[in-house]
Amino acid sequence: MIRLLLLLILLGGGIIFYKFHYENSQKTTKDAEIHPVCERLQVLCHIEKDNIPGCESQMKEITKTIGTDRMQILVHCATQSQDCSQLSGCLAGTGVNFVSQWFKNFMKGFQGSLNGKN
Repeated sequence: MIRLLLLLILLGGGIIFYKFHYENSQKTTKDAEIHPVCERLQVLCHIEKDNIPGCESQMKEITKTIGTDRMQILVHCATQSQDCSQLSGCLAGTGVNFVSQWFKNFMKGFQGSLNGKN
């Protein structure tokens, strides 16, 4: 059970990392202001300015997945970060938080099905 939980945590962190660093989106945003997390990625992690539109479109998709409350927590954490490793911790922590909540709900449904309740 602990191994499964650790696997899910690593998976969640990996998904968030993938979305920020490797997925290349061609979408552009018409927002005049750069998303705060993308701005911090540019400053602290030396993400090229050409990747900002892709980052912003990913932030919109991630917000749909994790919700605005978690995104606000991520933005706050990102704006307080002093270096790239702290910012990476914010991203990973947000992923872990989301995955752990998802796993709790999954286990609730799983237990319900075993007990004949939902």
